[in-house]
Amino acid sequence: MLLISKSNSNLLYKIETYISYNKIEVLGHGKTILTFFDYKNDGNNLNTFTRKINNHEYIFVNGELIIKKLIRKTSFLKPIKINKQLINKFLTMDIETRIINNKKVPYCICIFDGIKSFSYYLNDYNDHIEMMNIAINSILIRKYNKYKIYLHNLSNFDGIFLFKILTSLKNFHINHTKKDGKMIDIELISLTYNFKINFRDSLLMLPISLKNLAKSFQIDNKGLFPYLFVNESTTKLDYEGLTPELKYFINVSEDKYNNYSIEFKNKTWNLKNETIKYCNLDCKILYQIIEKFNYYIFDLFNLNIHNYPTLPSLAFAIYRSKYLKDFKIPLITGQIFNDIRKSYTGGSTDMYIPHGKNIYAYDVNSLYPYVMKECPVPIGNITYFEGDISKIDNNPYGFFEVEITAPNNLNIPILQTKINTGHGTRTISPLGT
Repeated sequence: MLLISKSNSNLLYKIETYISYNKIEVLGHGKTILTFFDYKNDGNNLNTFTRKINNHEYIFVNGELIIKKLIRKTSFLKPIKINKQLINKFLTMDIETRIINNKKVPYCICIFDGIKSFSYYLNDYNDHIEMMNIAINSILIRKYNKYKIYLHNLSNFDGIFLFKILTSLKNFHINHTKKDGKMIDIELISLTYNFKINFRDSLLMLPISLKNLAKSFQIDNKGLFPYLFVNESTTKLDYEGLTPELKYFINVSEDKYNNYSIEFKNKTWNLKNETIKYCNLDCKILYQIIEKFNYYIFDLFNLNIHNYPTLPSLAFAIYRSKYLKDFKIPLITGQIFNDIRKSYTGGSTDMYIPHGKNIYAYDVNSLYPYVMKECPVPIGNITYFEGDISKIDNNPYGFFEVEITAPNNLNIPILQTKINTGHGTRTISPLGT
């Protein structure tokens, strides 16, 4: 052991020498201020060594600092527990709108709780604001505490009307999650008693039309309704009379229209009754679809879909509960995440006007999943470094910031980079350095 002091300092340096490393303690007023270790990298050259201070490493070659390393404390993705029982605490809601003076206005709302249907029609209220307020307040009861309310396409116009009403409610607080311009979840919490509900967009969980979903889940299909008839400026909401003509129905064949018209051969067609009937049917169909889908997922993976607002979040939960196992996938955050994210630019695309003879076209499907499955990706504990790592490692592996020179004679550059144009970020494939 050596104890070294300097004439111009009150500090002492306590050095303990071992075969492959030295332990150095810096002492001041009899207390240890700093402890670090110097590890020999070359037994014949004492100026080539690695200094470790807590989670930092400094690599010296011939007395020159080559690399700085920071060993980051890494959190890893953890498995989640499966659900012990199937839960189906949810409602479905549908909002029918009409276009008045180029603006969409709700004129009917229906709600289905699995047993009963509730409907609200504009003619029965002073305006659509009152109608929607009464409809929303009807489900703000203890019976529906912690329920999820699904609307198919909530992220678009339905969500706009709904959000305005929810924000006007007294004694309630709203939390909402929005991503890429889509409303993921709207949580409504009572400030006066223990109650909350969440509004969800079922289209984000099952991203196809309600009509096609009904076919896929083998549920009685959607009914027919003359959407264009409601938007006629001369159509009144209390209309009773002849069945609207075929031209007012969207994507309906003449045969289907004739079969629909037969129902009203000896009775009057009533707009209010048909709107409520159609709106209620949509709610019931959506309820059956969600109920079936939740059963399928629970049967396969023991997860309740109501815990996840989107299909990607459900897929991620399935992976974490069933397939993650002992894989150590780090959760990357902060500057390291931002640096790595810069390397993701999306696929390179070009547009051509095709011409020629005997042309063969080729495409690669699922290239990202293939690469993720077959190619190695850095995992494990994260080490952040600064410097030229090639000076100490002939075959480094990880994410690196490098300078690349693309040949000037490339007709189709392929290396992408992002630049800030002053009007947003753009991805380009430049030549040169």
